[in-house]
Amino acid sequence: MRSPVGKIQLKLPAGEFQLVEAIDTLAFRDLPFDQGHSYRDFLDTLSIYGLTGLADMARWRAAQRAAICADCALLQKHEMTQAELALAPLWPDPTSAALETNLTMSLSVRNIRDLGNHIEKWLRERKDGALVLNMGVEQARERVVRIANLPPSFWENRPAANTLRALDYCLHGDLQNPKWGSES
Repeated sequence: MRSPVGKIQLKLPAGEFQLVEAIDTLAFRDLPFDQGHSYRDFLDTLSIYGLTGLADMARWRAAQRAAICADCALLQKHEMTQAELALAPLWPDPTSAALETNLTMSLSVRNIRDLGNHIEKWLRERKDGALVLNMGVEQARERVVRIANLPPSFWENRPAANTLRALDYCLHGDLQNPKWGSES
């Protein structure tokens, strides 16, 4: 998945509603995380304020659309499988990755507080694709695929804050733990 995280869910290799299936139509289903938030655009995944806020928001949306289009092209041309795309860098080029760093760096502390330490680390690692969960792509493949294949109920059956804590654990917790990926 080389598109920004926001109102999206990814499953591999098959599932009901996946980013890789939705990017062609740019139609994304709202998840419980989105309750109470009004979005002018489905790519409004950041709150950017200040003197350059409007221009930065436009640059952010353009970068997201470009990343989604790049993902679509790779899938349509069969240059990558869904699983390969999910483990590829989040951004298709260094310029987009640098823009993401520039616009989101000040959010890191808040993200750690709101999302969880491991989720923020995963997002930082994945933007350039060098690491996945502090390890090489192949080493992390099982964990990433298992997270991507968590059932919809994992994401939808509890308050968003509890889901974030559960996802944070899934990113670093023991895969042999019977509670890993639990809905409770």
